[in-house]
Amino acid sequence: MSRIALVRFGLVLAMVLRLFCLDVHAQQQPVPLAQVPPMGFNDWARFQCTPQAPLNGGNQATYSFQQFMEDQGQALYDSGLSAVGYRTVVVDDCWMVRNAAGYLHGDPKWAGSSQPGFDYELTSYMSTLHNLGLLGGVYNTAGATTCQGAQAGAQGHQQVDANSYAYWGVDFLKLDNCGATGNVDVGTLDKQMQAALKSEKRPILFDPSLPAGYSPDQPEKYPALALAKQLGQMWRVSADIMTTNPSNLVDPWDFYNANAYEEGVYQSYDDTIALSRYMAPGSWNDADQLVIGDNGLSTAEERSQLGLWSIMGAPLILSTDVRKLVHPTTTHLRNSLEILSNKNVVAIDQDPLGAGGYRVMRDNPAANAGFDVIVKPLKDGSLAALVLNKGGSEQSYTLKLASLGLSPAANGRYSVRDLWNGTTQSSVTSVTQTIGSHDNLMLRIEGGGKLVPTGQIQTTQPGFATPALCLSVSGGAAKSGAGVVVDTCSNSAAQQWQREANGTIALAGTSLCLSANATAAPGSINPASGLWATLNSCNVRDTKQVFSYTLTGNLKNSQGCLDVFEGTVSTAGTPVDIYQCAADASPQVNQIWSAPHGSKL
Repeated sequence: MSRIALVRFGLVLAMVLRLFCLDVHAQQQPVPLAQVPPMGFNDWARFQCTPQAPLNGGNQATYSFQQFMEDQGQALYDSGLSAVGYRTVVVDDCWMVRNAAGYLHGDPKWAGSSQPGFDYELTSYMSTLHNLGLLGGVYNTAGATTCQGAQAGAQGHQQVDANSYAYWGVDFLKLDNCGATGNVDVGTLDKQMQAALKSEKRPILFDPSLPAGYSPDQPEKYPALALAKQLGQMWRVSADIMTTNPSNLVDPWDFYNANAYEEGVYQSYDDTIALSRYMAPGSWNDADQLVIGDNGLSTAEERSQLGLWSIMGAPLILSTDVRKLVHPTTTHLRNSLEILSNKNVVAIDQDPLGAGGYRVMRDNPAANAGFDVIVKPLKDGSLAALVLNKGGSEQSYTLKLASLGLSPAANGRYSVRDLWNGTTQSSVTSVTQTIGSHDNLMLRIEGGGKLVPTGQIQTTQPGFATPALCLSVSGGAAKSGAGVVVDTCSNSAAQQWQREANGTIALAGTSLCLSANATAAPGSINPASGLWATLNSCNVRDTKQVFSYTLTGNLKNSQGCLDVFEGTVSTAGTPVDIYQCAADASPQVNQIWSAPHGSKL
């Protein structure tokens, strides 16, 4: 065999071996994908498109975007975070170009700077991550241009892009909403991208951002969520988490800027937990990135972000300089690494039941006052619970365990484990703890019987980062015939509802259930589809008291849907009626509710 023939044979053999390795790697991926929430790293919130320098004092001029991302992956491995589960490394905007023939490639320059960007082909980059036991992800947009203006979006190129992703060994695609041209909508573009990915033999997790383009009070949001659930394994639901400017570091805990399309950690949680009914194995609401590390949060706030994301069941995608966590040089960074490495808390996020956490109680609508209580049912029958202190000073809080909807324990007492300090208490009925500002108490509770979903039922939010109202007994009086209204969320017993297995919705601690009277609501045309919501003695044989809960968020009985009268979801004191249900394809926001639920609707 000639030397040229040997070279050609070697090239062919190398390609075959590479493709074989890719196929083996693909076979190792979970199918169906993302049975637990994905974990990993994304560079956006911490770095955006800004070129960086090596931490070892090396030459910044020769430090490439690709090397920077590889270093973040190496740091996940070296810090031990990949062993905890943070394994998917996703490069966000500014990595790509599209050539004249329409093919997607790495941009040789980093965000237009003089520093190098990515290799033209990403094969070596993905192999570097895979050799560390990590997965590799990339970003693009559904439209023709990315959110940073690169003429490299997926519109019109979905199949060739999917071919490239599979060839390179990509494991994860984040698809943003920017740049759509013509009359085509983003949902159609997302469908085209998903079809292209499915045509490849390699499983690639699909993360469309479609629902995040609509605020909670836009009816289009809910069909978009249903579509995203059909197409992808995770999806963004609200504005971006606040990005970091290291030269002007601002605490991102409590923040909202509609013009910048950014919000704080608390606001991201609040927008996301309202949609927990969409969660299930392979289906995850993405509350955006963890900004734990060098982004400006206090240590208490970092504990709370990981706790909130974990009890919601949100993907744990870290955006910080992981390189600094390998050998942390400050107390804060050492604490950050300890928080991220807390396997007891991460286990709540990764619980195989796949239930979304829901809010039991918000005693104050403000982001900076009062307490929130959130629970999440777990596969082994135990219950995770988190108490968040939103206030600016430490406060004592007593959590009565029976108030969470747990059936009584055999001896009337429960066993609880504090997931932050690892201590266990047995034979208790409540837990009292002083909780620091923006800190939390997080427990795993065992010993109770079957969970009855219990807590507040809230309206659609009037907008991003805007508190919803809660379903409440009018005047707070628990008596038969009492009316039902929406009111400011509080710790009132008149706002605590239990969704029983038989479909009734009882006012907790009473024998009264949500029902409807026989008087038509003012202005309704047909009394049969316009009844006032009331309290009546619980009677499962009364079809007006048996409600189903739908993915869209409707609470339906035989007469129609629970409905905020005349659509006024932002006005406290507005009465609630039962009215004809809108179609799922064109829902009415005054018929959409966030309610306690089990692992499945």
